Amino acid sequence: MDKTPIGILVRWIHHRSYSLIDTIEITCTKNGQKKTADVMQHDDKYIKCVVEGTQIAIELFRDDVNIPYVGHAVGLEFEWQPKI
Repeated sequence: MDKTPIGILVRWIHHRSYSLIDTIEITCTKNGQKKTADVMQHDDKYIKCVVEGTQIAIELFRDDVNIPYVGHAVGLEFEWQPKI
């Protein structure tokens, strides 16, 4: 199995100019607070991210590409709308 650290691989992919989201800013719909999250996995209708400085993973989903991603964690709802 390859022992290449994932951070090096992500930087290499990003450096090679592939479309890659490194971090996003999610918003709590209850209180409006914004948090930066590291994206672990994504496609046009799903994102799995981890809030920076924590081990809290949030899965965000959307049914249509014209609406924000929405997910729930720790009893709160979070959303992220990509910039077009």
